[in-house]
Amino acid sequence: VQPQPSAMLLNTDQTPAAFWISNPDNYVEGNCAVASEHYGMWYRAEIAATGMSINTPNVHPVNTPLLSSKDNVVHSNGKYGFRIFDIYEP
Repeated sequence: VQPQPSAMLLNTDQTPAAFWISNPDNYVEGNCAVASEHYGMWYRAEIAATGMSINTPNVHPVNTPLLSSKDNVVHSNGKYGFRIFDIYEP
């Protein structure tokens, strides 16, 4: 899969990532992110849950510690291999 920009959806869809992680309460292990148009892995922890999880008011990803990120390979992406966006202070 080679992510390509799209102007038809959200602003973030104009800068795609092979992996877009919006909640750090996950194990991100053993992945390969290569040749994305913009980012390999993009951590964007929101202040509150969005999308299908919007009805979970007690979920605050921006304050959640990252469970695990190891053994990932990220290279040859258009902008950044690994991007942490905005403020992330677990």
